Amino acid sequence: MRKTTKKTAPLPEDVLQQMAEELNRLSSSIYEDIKSKAILKVLSNLTAITPLQETMMSQLSNALFETEEQEQSTENVKIPGYI
Repeated sequence: MRKTTKKTAPLPEDVLQQMAEELNRLSSSIYEDIKSKAILKVLSNLTAITPLQETMMSQLSNALFETEEQEQSTENVKIPGYI
């Protein structure tokens, strides 16, 4: 069963790409901060990841289910004269 997510307007692809770049930057920063034992910076960056992840998951899940629904609706189309 599909988890109900709040419908939001789809974000442009370039915005999703920028969000992915920011997640990558945060992850790299976390790695470096752990090596330098900057625990407060690590915690701060981990906190920043959550809203980005949730937004991207929501956007991409909605896009996936919309695509699947469109594919299913076109599979049920019958062309007259064909079996």
